Amino acid sequence: MKSIFLSSVFLIFLVSGFISPFVLGLGYIWVDLVVPQRLAYSIINQMPLSFIIFIATFIAYILLDRKNIPKINGALVLLVLFTIWISMTTTWAFVPDAAFSKWNWAVKSVGFGIFVPFLFRSRVQIESAFAVINFSAASLYISIGIRTFIDGGGYGISTAGNTGLNESSTLSLICTMLIPINLYFSKNSLLFGDNNKSKILYYSLILFSTSTSIGTFARTGFVSMLALSVFLFLGYKEKRIRLLILMIIFALFISIIVPDAWISRMSTMESDTLDESALQRLAAWAWTLDFVADFPFGGGFDVYRINQGVYFGTEIRGRAFHNIFFEVLGEQGYLGLFLYLSLYIWVLINLYRLEKSTKNIPDLHWIYMLSRFLFMSFVVYAVGGLFVGIAYQPIFYYFLGLTISLVQHFNRYSQDIHRPRLEKVSVESIERVRCSPKTGQ
Repeated sequence: MKSIFLSSVFLIFLVSGFISPFVLGLGYIWVDLVVPQRLAYSIINQMPLSFIIFIATFIAYILLDRKNIPKINGALVLLVLFTIWISMTTTWAFVPDAAFSKWNWAVKSVGFGIFVPFLFRSRVQIESAFAVINFSAASLYISIGIRTFIDGGGYGISTAGNTGLNESSTLSLICTMLIPINLYFSKNSLLFGDNNKSKILYYSLILFSTSTSIGTFARTGFVSMLALSVFLFLGYKEKRIRLLILMIIFALFISIIVPDAWISRMSTMESDTLDESALQRLAAWAWTLDFVADFPFGGGFDVYRINQGVYFGTEIRGRAFHNIFFEVLGEQGYLGLFLYLSLYIWVLINLYRLEKSTKNIPDLHWIYMLSRFLFMSFVVYAVGGLFVGIAYQPIFYYFLGLTISLVQHFNRYSQDIHRPRLEKVSVESIERVRCSPKTGQ
């Protein structure tokens, strides 16, 4: 039954997409995040679904849907340059086989981010994309959230399907990153409306994503939660007392359901001396700085596999970066890090500008709220990314592409309201002018 259901969903996306091509883009996101061929026992099992639906999406867009083509802006240029650069560094990678394997999926994440603004342009399309991302991730983490309520969770638990979300630190960060999106949908969704049913749905997803983030026992999730709490508290001046009360209640609730093992693991962050794991991370970062001093153009994907040495009294050998910025620096060199940081800065600046520009425009209140919550998601990703190496996580590039879509949507709206309106002239009046003796006709 599972195989039939997953195959049917894929087929619905595929067929519906040739009526509305953006639906194929939604299908690609679903396939990329859920990876249904790994969950199905037959029919679509092991089929290259992402390749099939991407080709279908591209063909449908070219043939059926090329209106409101987004203008080339700084972010699109940076994404194209970054895609080219990570492909170039793969040609001189220090670990060729591993590098090509990572490039094979990383380039699709970055590349599809370029395509996102072309597919999703209207409010319905943009919200649909966020909804598919949200529900696709939820289909993977809800079971862990439930387990946390039952037995408190545990370190090392993982999801089925997408291997990118299998790792506990990655999953905890993504769950936290999606909380602001659920907050947006709970009150502003055009798709589901502002009603009690949608509020219950999205508040439930917030509860499950929070319990999953905690239930993974990942310190990355705890730090990300703290960062999100601070931004929510600072961002809602008019509701700070209510938020503070909710946070206190939530903290008390968490203290009841989490086991002593969770408290013990989190308490290691308060230690006066760094534990072995922290020292090894610092050592890996120190090695990275030494490496790019000799190889400023980077060593290609998975170059960490060759690291070895003694730093801070700790020996490392093949220690992963565990940091998105050092990951990009080591693999893509200084130029790659410059492009990556430029993308991040562009996103934060433009989301801030969108929030300020749309604050007092009723028609664009949804952009005001969405840009506000998206800003929080990107900051949470950056904070959590200091402790886990997920610089090429697809959801980050989906969010980046949708931010470009928001900016383009706002720009089109601004152009429309400032464009001179021509007076409508009836056909009869034109005919009268044409037949008038004064015209000489």
